[in-house]
Amino acid sequence: VDPKTVEYALWRMGDLSVYLHSGQEEARKLFLASPARIFVMNMSRRWGKSWMACAISLEAALRNPGVQVRYATPTAKMARNIVEPHFRSLLQHAPEDCQPIYRRQQSMWTFPNGSEIHVAGCDSGGAERLRGVSTDLGIVDEAGVVSDGLESVVHDILLPQTLTTNGKILLISTPPRTPSHPFFTYCER
Repeated sequence: VDPKTVEYALWRMGDLSVYLHSGQEEARKLFLASPARIFVMNMSRRWGKSWMACAISLEAALRNPGVQVRYATPTAKMARNIVEPHFRSLLQHAPEDCQPIYRRQQSMWTFPNGSEIHVAGCDSGGAERLRGVSTDLGIVDEAGVVSDGLESVVHDILLPQTLTTNGKILLISTPPRTPSHPFFTYCER
């Protein structure tokens, strides 16, 4: 069997586990199996948190038509310099029929099946760009670094959008610099 045929079949099923290391794959499985509405991952630097979160986002968009993914980063610069390149790196392996159209002005990928991934930084009110009618998956990457109201991003913007979709929120981060950061409270829960 041609390896590309297998790889493309996995893309069409929405399974990108082949691009994850064993720790990322285990964390991904825990998240997907969890009934928790808000799932928290507190991990060390250079582990590949953003890469895994991008793969999870793409899987969600590929698996079911019309899925809405909202992906928050602490800053717009982080979205441009880390998250968008991760998406591009992963998508270079996708078959043509799974390739989304990237709309730079909106920081949004639109997939052939109608799914969308929206990305925004939380600085300077940018998290407001993540508002929408519904969300099947919300991700806050480096949540422990979000300085512009992590609780607001989670409870005012993302969580209400999951009420009609039974969606989930993934908070993923390295430990914050101070124990007074709200991410510590999410970790304790």
